[in-house]
Amino acid sequence: MSGKEQKWQSWAEVRGIDMAGVRRMPLNDYNVAIQAAIDGGGVAIGRQLAKAGGHRNTVS
Repeated sequence: MSGKEQKWQSWAEVRGIDMAGVRRMPLNDYNVAIQAAIDGGGVAIGRQLAKAGGHRNTVS
């Protein structure tokens, strides 16, 4: 399991989410990943919380 996969697994376990069978679409561009999550395309884990724009409460 790669480092990124381990981070996702840890994130899911803390939240009680079973990742078995979950489709993944890795995106290498941070801005694209965040925009995809905002648009409802899934969940993005970033390096740090955006300081402007209020994304914390926008993504569900």
